[in-house]
Amino acid sequence: MGLMRLFDFCLNFSRRAGLAGGDPEGLRLQKSLLVFASGLFWLAFFLWCAISWSIGPDASMAAPCVFLALILVNLAVHLKTGKFEFFRDAQLTLFLTATFVSQWSAGGFFAAGGVALLGLSVPVYAALCLDAKGARFWFLAYLALMLFSGAMDDGVSFFTGQKESEEPVRASLLLFSFNFAAISTMVYLLLRYAAAKRQGADSRLAGRLDGSEEAAVENFPEVSVMFVDVVDFTELSGALPPSKVFSLLNRLFSAFDELAEKYGVETIKTIGDAYMAASGLEPAGEQACHAEAIAALALEIRECLRLEAGLGGIRLQVRIGIASGAVAAGVMGGKRRAYDLWGDTVNLARRIASDAAPGAILVDAATHSRLCRGFRFSGIQTAQIKGKGEVRAFPLEGVLEGQGRLAPRERKS
Repeated sequence: MGLMRLFDFCLNFSRRAGLAGGDPEGLRLQKSLLVFASGLFWLAFFLWCAISWSIGPDASMAAPCVFLALILVNLAVHLKTGKFEFFRDAQLTLFLTATFVSQWSAGGFFAAGGVALLGLSVPVYAALCLDAKGARFWFLAYLALMLFSGAMDDGVSFFTGQKESEEPVRASLLLFSFNFAAISTMVYLLLRYAAAKRQGADSRLAGRLDGSEEAAVENFPEVSVMFVDVVDFTELSGALPPSKVFSLLNRLFSAFDELAEKYGVETIKTIGDAYMAASGLEPAGEQACHAEAIAALALEIRECLRLEAGLGGIRLQVRIGIASGAVAAGVMGGKRRAYDLWGDTVNLARRIASDAAPGAILVDAATHSRLCRGFRFSGIQTAQIKGKGEVRAFPLEGVLEGQGRLAPRERKS
């Protein structure tokens, strides 16, 4: 029971350690999974060192102990500074070098019981959390070290010159058994951890659409809602055949969907040439800084359209409106069931978007109060909102230098 409580404590710690309020879902998974992997790797590597030393007390444990200390120091620095990219690259490099250097110093693959197998945790993590380029890099790095180790492992240690045959066969078999069991356990736990995190997000959406009375209506006190309107699309669609209009919108909104997923923002619906998304629909206690996430998404949408040469040769501009506050959410319809949001916050975001200039991002006062310390604005303007009169709106221009944790094009899940 004591071990189970310790494991639960470590699991809960990894879910929270190093997370920032504005982290999108993909980045939260990267951070928590790497903290979890660091604990698993450190424990497995420590046990390998203890077994190796008990089998042969004369074996040099200097290099493994240095790596054990560096892994803990790197984790502590990350928790203190929050610089995740450095922590991730340094930790994965330490995992690889620790296993292979320790194997070489122990006398080779057989003498070390194949401790380099623990390095397989690096490409497993990369495959779960990084993009294709990052995953490929770490897999090739592991493969190259394994092939190099095999080429140098012709019965002589790379560092000590010890013959592998000097190590008792029984002791080596014990180490092999431990290392195979350790890496198998690590891979299983990492996969289960990642799957549980993703299934949790999927089950929330499934619960909304399952038709049950409880899931039909939800109230969220703090949500940020964004509307994106394509400028002059009515005139543009009149000059194009319907099939080309559909293709153009499909490509545009598909690109928006990819960016929304990157920032942990939920796509709600499309209405003609308008796109609606929301952030902050997670259960209480799991909500990230919804205003930061959706502001970063809006900035990247605008930047992507600015940099693109055009979709199908057509250059597009958008108006974007963002409002924050309470919403009601639920499923409507019988045959064509759809998840939607209602409330003053939704209406305000829609009205602000229609009042924005081409290429502008307007946010309401509630959103501005949440963003003013980390984002840059260009003054204040008033928007005429039906039923509300004059409403203050703030043009969002970008991220303040040194403040943008979610700055455009800095994060990939």
